[in-house]
Amino acid sequence: MRCPVESMLRNFSGLVHLRYLCLGINRWLHPPLNISRFYHLRILDLELWKDSCNLPKDMSNLAKLCHFYTPSDGELHSDICSVGKLKLLEELKAFRVNKREEGFGPKQLEHLTKLRELGIYNLEKIPTEQEAAQAKLMEKKYLRRLTLDWDRKLSIVEPGVEAAVLESLQPHEDLEVLCIRGHGGSSCPTWLGDEFAVEALQSLWLDGVSWEVFPSLGKALDLRELRLERIAGPKEFIIERSFCKLIKLKLMWLGGFEKCGFPSEQESSLVRDLLPPDAHMFLLLQVLVIRNCSKLLGFPFSNHIVSPDWFPKLQELEICDC
Repeated sequence: MRCPVESMLRNFSGLVHLRYLCLGINRWLHPPLNISRFYHLRILDLELWKDSCNLPKDMSNLAKLCHFYTPSDGELHSDICSVGKLKLLEELKAFRVNKREEGFGPKQLEHLTKLRELGIYNLEKIPTEQEAAQAKLMEKKYLRRLTLDWDRKLSIVEPGVEAAVLESLQPHEDLEVLCIRGHGGSSCPTWLGDEFAVEALQSLWLDGVSWEVFPSLGKALDLRELRLERIAGPKEFIIERSFCKLIKLKLMWLGGFEKCGFPSEQESSLVRDLLPPDAHMFLLLQVLVIRNCSKLLGFPFSNHIVSPDWFPKLQELEICDC
């Protein structure tokens, strides 16, 4: 005899030794508010939950929780008050700074040393570098994916403050995927520039930053994906030797972007209309998108895009409004 789902949910509180809980699609029910009583729970899976979801305020009681799977936007993660108590948690896709008065400060991230994925949003609400440093990102040696997001619509830009805050958010050197959005400082942080400290970086996405000084990325020797989007500052895009491993390259809505070229030490060969010997370096590139770069005049490799010697792996090519 089947037991109605409603009855099961009402009696969940007795399953005190539950380690794994998955709640699938149900349009009429909310997740049981007594979830926080399952003190031994290691995995909570709400990835397929389509209805509205109000997490219990004492969700942080699940001290042994390692994985909390949510829909792709990860917004459910941002509702966990005092998330710093979940010291075994491995994914925190959305942490919104000071979402409410208590339990959402950067210090909540201090002891989450097991994190492999982290997204920090509303960074414009952090007023000092000291407060930003409380997140202790450099100590998170397992962290592989990091998003740092400033909401330009909600803040008055203070370039000096935002520059200091980003500098204090330096991640561990083993970080592989980094996304920075909306940063209002005037230059990239030193740990991404002159003192490049994320040598394992494989993917970089810069969106809406106000930088006048950009990282050269010449030391990003394992870079596989690069995406620059909605940036007014850069006039020139330098093709570094390290780009030989690139699989995806996307340049979109770069208002001041005028020139694409090789580093200065290779300029002499370009003057003689000869490309440097290692210029055909995009042997692994599969996706090339250049969109809405209206000031761009051309590329040093524009005549070679269809060449199998230059782009033997290319599968997707889009160049428009340039």
